[in-house]
Amino acid sequence: MRLRLTTCNPVTDVERPRIEQTEMSGLWQVEIARLWAAFGKRKAEADVESGTAGAEAAWRRLARTITVTALGTAMRRGELLGLRVTRRRDLVQLRPQPYV
Repeated sequence: MRLRLTTCNPVTDVERPRIEQTEMSGLWQVEIARLWAAFGKRKAEADVESGTAGAEAAWRRLARTITVTALGTAMRRGELLGLRVTRRRDLVQLRPQPYV
């Protein structure tokens, strides 16, 4: 088109593929309880194995917090990773930040 070699746009005749929209499904309460128990079990195992190593324990707490927040709020990954936590006097504020 730009070089005037064709008289029409060949892409206009192409049919777009259909994408089936699958229904989103969440976890049942029993599955959430099992997941919560698994986090607790892994934490207990890690405490016994490593004597509560600082970085490992902090990572496990963060993973558990992100998972529970995701399940409770149905936030997407980008929204979760964009959250910033402020701790003041037993108050936790979640402030959404743009995720880049």
